[in-house]
Amino acid sequence: MRERELRCGDAVIRLRHEDCYTLGSVDNPRRYDREYKLADDSFTSFHGVECERSCGKASSCLVAGSGGTTTIHEHSAVMQESSLVLAVGNSLCRLAIPTLEMLWHRKIDTVTCFGVYWHMKQHCLVVHGELEISRVSLDGQIAWQTSGKDVFSEGFELFDDHAVAEDFNHNRYRIELATGDTKIIK
Repeated sequence: MRERELRCGDAVIRLRHEDCYTLGSVDNPRRYDREYKLADDSFTSFHGVECERSCGKASSCLVAGSGGTTTIHEHSAVMQESSLVLAVGNSLCRLAIPTLEMLWHRKIDTVTCFGVYWHMKQHCLVVHGELEISRVSLDGQIAWQTSGKDVFSEGFELFDDHAVAEDFNHNRYRIELATGDTKIIK
């Protein structure tokens, strides 16, 4: 999946992986109202966001991140409280809907954010990163982070009070969402 569509009230939000985008260029296939850079240089991931309202008003932005390359998929973004939280490279950002104003951005994983999830019961974001699993508040504060023996590349599941992540060597980790306490369960 290279594109995804989400809804928030009367707004339709379209996410697009822009692998051929060049910051500041007039030769890009699509134009965006603004460009957000989540790092100083070495950009590896480019995600386009377009927000169109039923009244016809629209806004757009391009978000560029560094670290490992990410694309658009089922868990690359979540809608919460009239905002979009988007994983781009090794960072998360939160954009206001419908203006797409940047509310905050923060580097979350050392390398790559594979996915972001909203956990209703804990009222928090849970980030499945390549090297860290993180609990993040809606205002971008990291409550805790935990890591394993190897990269978390083999799976991730979210439950009522815990998450289970599997690393490259098939070690499975149970991570308590309230505290971040982690133990191997395999």
